[in-house]
Amino acid sequence: MLRKTVFAEALSSSCMLRGADAARRSLMDRPSRLLLVVLFVSLTLPAWGRGTPEEGWQKVTGEEVWRHEFDLSEKTPGTHNLIVRARDRAGNEAVAGPYNVRVDPAVGLPTVRIVYPDRGAVLREGIGLIGVASGRAGVASVEVWINDQTPETADGTEYWAHTVPVHNLPDGAHTLHARAVDGLGNHGPTTRLPIVLDRHPPVVEIGSHRSGELVSGNVTIQGRASDENGIAALELSTDGGISYQPLPTRTARGKTDVTFSFSVQSRREPDGATIYHVKAIDGTGSETVHPVLLFVDNQPPELELFTPLENETVHGTVRFTGRVHDTVGISRLYYEWNQQEHEVRLRPGDPYWTADIDLSAERSRAASLRFTAEDRSGNRSTVTRRIRIDPAEALLGVSIQYPEPGAFSALSAGSAIYGLVIGHAEPDVVVVEGAAEGEYPARPGFRIPVSDLAPGRGELRIRARSLDGAIGDSVRVRVVRLTDDDEAGNTAGSSIIVQTPRPYQYVGTQFRLVGTLVQQGAARANTRRLEYRLDPTDAWRSLPLQGDSFSADVRLSAAHDGAVHLELRTTNDGRSDATVYVPINSAQKAPEINVLVPRPGDTINGLVTVVGAVCSQAPITELSYSLDGTEFRQLQAQSSCDGDAFAFTVDFTALEETGGRLQLRAVDAAGNTRTVSPSVRVDRRA
Repeated sequence: MLRKTVFAEALSSSCMLRGADAARRSLMDRPSRLLLVVLFVSLTLPAWGRGTPEEGWQKVTGEEVWRHEFDLSEKTPGTHNLIVRARDRAGNEAVAGPYNVRVDPAVGLPTVRIVYPDRGAVLREGIGLIGVASGRAGVASVEVWINDQTPETADGTEYWAHTVPVHNLPDGAHTLHARAVDGLGNHGPTTRLPIVLDRHPPVVEIGSHRSGELVSGNVTIQGRASDENGIAALELSTDGGISYQPLPTRTARGKTDVTFSFSVQSRREPDGATIYHVKAIDGTGSETVHPVLLFVDNQPPELELFTPLENETVHGTVRFTGRVHDTVGISRLYYEWNQQEHEVRLRPGDPYWTADIDLSAERSRAASLRFTAEDRSGNRSTVTRRIRIDPAEALLGVSIQYPEPGAFSALSAGSAIYGLVIGHAEPDVVVVEGAAEGEYPARPGFRIPVSDLAPGRGELRIRARSLDGAIGDSVRVRVVRLTDDDEAGNTAGSSIIVQTPRPYQYVGTQFRLVGTLVQQGAARANTRRLEYRLDPTDAWRSLPLQGDSFSADVRLSAAHDGAVHLELRTTNDGRSDATVYVPINSAQKAPEINVLVPRPGDTINGLVTVVGAVCSQAPITELSYSLDGTEFRQLQAQSSCDGDAFAFTVDFTALEETGGRLQLRAVDAAGNTRTVSPSVRVDRRA
């Protein structure tokens, strides 16, 4: 510490410096001449100089005119008293004082004052300081710093300015420091100025929901607001920012952020966008308004089930077809079966769906399947479909077409039993037991020669078996085969070889009958007659011969639509050879193409599923579709109760842009062809 001195000069004999603030005494006049001057310096409580011990007084140099120097370097800062006592040669004394002497270590050091900013000012941009400085030895420089950072030299001396960088400073309370340095290198006292930095407004974050999230029902919005200067208030507006209400907050001790929550009763809001506003105000008055955008969706999805129909009898694998739609999008579609949930695959933007469900193992006669669609907001729609399950529907049945029931009691050996296998499975044979034993082709018509039956009375049991080995219920017929049969000796082996049609071939409304006769001697050849019939109830018709060959077009009437029991024989002098049986199938109608979806009234766009069925008398040999009317693409079809079911996707928007058109084509085994073009409405905005 520098040595601090004080000089006192007076026309007196003695003096003293004494530490007291309140005591004062008037100078006592003494008539005698001053001879001795004594000084006293005291740091005690106020007291009169007269009560000061003698050793506490200091002698000065000189008498009438005197001078004395005090060392104040060890004195505590504050106010002290100077008392002067004079004594003449006669011993008379006079005391003057006390005189206030203020001890300040900073006296003489340079000083600095910050003019701008004000104490406690809130600064939002940056920190620019302006100030003044002075010193007895002049001002060499001014040093400025913030908090505990390294001091920097300001621009100017007596009048100075400085900018404190704040890019690394957080918002909140800070302290500015400034001090002056004089020409002797002495640092003056530090001036401290508290300020508040608030460059950033409060931050509001919503943690429970994303912006624009879909909501339904009663939901709770949760979030937090933070600011380095603390959150002074939080408010909520539900009317678009017109008015605000206080929003309760929660905060942890020592934290500057707060948490909040508020409820949204979306059932009271119209569907669509709704906006709430959260206003946060920090400790400096800076505010932030944070919009909370939500999409209200209280409408459940539109869920439809087209097939199968209510209480429809089904079996095996059943294709369920329907439509689902929602303005905000479907998140899930599933059905419940046997206490389990099964997902249904959806295609983005495609409202139609299919689900193939295997019911072959189901033993109950009736069942209910519940389909549920859930949209992105959590709204649900449910459709329940009751169906009847009949495993017997998958089995083939037998229908006897000929002879009439009364004729079974007198069957001649040259006759036959004709029938038809009915059902949805593909037939293979009929299994015959009882009066006859064996298997006879059935596709779907069949013929059992009476000659294969045992003579006399008996029971005939006939069952149909499909290609997959499933056997249906039997048809029982009581028969009597005549034992005294005059015709039995009149028939001979057949000489007919039929080239076309092939057995069980599918034909349309006509077919070409082509074949040859085996030569059996010139005599008989000249008198032979070739005959045919299309049904055991038809009369025999003559068929022209060209030598040993025959070829003719045979037309079929509507009565022959279905299984045709074509038979041929030769006769000679009233005697007939054995009958040649060539079963064929007549399919006189083109296949039916039934497009289930899209329906004619539906508006669609983009990639859409096309679902339908093909019903036909004859097996389908081709099922295809075309988008340009030229190139047809083969479709995979599966057998169903309604025909051959199909499902595929088409980009109808792209199809409309190219000017194309969807065409479906089905060709059956008889050569019948059906082509349809579904009528659809494409709207790119849908």
